[in-house]
Amino acid sequence: MLEPRPIAELWPTVEAVLAAGGCFRLWPRGRSMRPLLREGRDSVLLVPPEGLAVGDIALVRTEDGHFILHRVIALTEESITLAGDALLSTEGPMPRTRVLARVSLVYRDEREIDPRSSRMRRYARRRAIRRRVLTAILRIKKGRARE
Repeated sequence: MLEPRPIAELWPTVEAVLAAGGCFRLWPRGRSMRPLLREGRDSVLLVPPEGLAVGDIALVRTEDGHFILHRVIALTEESITLAGDALLSTEGPMPRTRVLARVSLVYRDEREIDPRSSRMRRYARRRAIRRRVLTAILRIKKGRARE
């Protein structure tokens, strides 16, 4: 079996495929998008980022050169803010020019899941509500700890 390669090493190939109008299947690493994406088991299909919307999953390159595959939680003409489904912290806002690709399919045990389906949109809304509630609880607890 082939060893997984870091996205930074694969990026020139991915970029060329996307620029030619193709798509690229990627096995993400890390736990920030759990429970939707499980490292070593699930994969995603990357496509060019046209039509990016709140709730989509985007691949971005941060200012320091790291690649992040997270959900879009806010979007303007100039900027984007992302968050991992398993995280309370957010990334951004950052320039939209940092967006490299959009996830068009999630593969779970070779079953295709459309991240734009109504079921997945409901899932994304539930994760956003969970993030806001937990963040508010943490702020309240911090406020009480200072007293």
